[in-house]
Amino acid sequence: TITGLKRLHMLVTAVDQLQEVTNRKQFKDAANLLDAVHQLLSYFKPYDSVPRIRELRNRVERVKKDLSSQVEASFQNVGQLGPTSGEVASISEPISNKIKGQYYHLHDACLVADALGQTLKKHLVSTFCRQQLSTYDLIFHSIEYGDMNPESLEKRFAWFRKLINAIDFHFEAVFPQHWQVQRRLCLNFLDKTREALLEELGRNEGDTAQEVKPLLKKLQKCLSFEKEASEKFEANLKNPKQANNKPTHSPILLPKDGEDANEDGEVLPLICGMLSSVFDPYMGPYIA
Repeated sequence: TITGLKRLHMLVTAVDQLQEVTNRKQFKDAANLLDAVHQLLSYFKPYDSVPRIRELRNRVERVKKDLSSQVEASFQNVGQLGPTSGEVASISEPISNKIKGQYYHLHDACLVADALGQTLKKHLVSTFCRQQLSTYDLIFHSIEYGDMNPESLEKRFAWFRKLINAIDFHFEAVFPQHWQVQRRLCLNFLDKTREALLEELGRNEGDTAQEVKPLLKKLQKCLSFEKEASEKFEANLKNPKQANNKPTHSPILLPKDGEDANEDGEVLPLICGMLSSVFDPYMGPYIA
């Protein structure tokens, strides 16, 4: 039909343009063209057996693969943004004098990731979270900070606040809001901290030295941080009651290599209770 021929011409033109902007790494234009190409390809879905349509579809897949590689590569130059030490002096240092919003060019790369689908987006977010928390693992798994006393716990929270401030500074308006990157980062931070708490509480179970005063002090610090983090990262939740706030003992949002990421629509756990709930089994003797 005439309509079909017009749309075929539009598809050919759009694919040519997509190839051109991909070669030039013009991500914003590529994201817009991807949406148009997807819509046109959906019209020709019943004609996939036609050689010309199949050729165009295969060409689009190759371009999308190139775009995906380019987007991943564009994030590789992002280094560790958090403090490199758990000491107060390091945590209190001002944010480096690099340009505010220096990674804003990655915003267009995020638009491409959205247009390419969930797999790339999930990969970018999980890689970013894993990268930014890698220093946390190195610092606070050391002998110096391994003891989960109230002071060490507060240093962990101070370290994370500093990380978030650095991300706010360097990544202003980079990640789309619906990606919830900072909330996911916080959930993973809490999960790692939860594991450390569980390990210490379990190790000291039955120890009479585990007195009520330091235990309650740690619990209070956890409750305070959960409230602070919830107000910052969950303030705009539409249906917070639908979120799953059951504690977990495994990493929440960092899929292992080779595992498929969850599709959109996943229900993230609530922040409140992720740390404080670990104290429940140990509070019995102190409840009068």
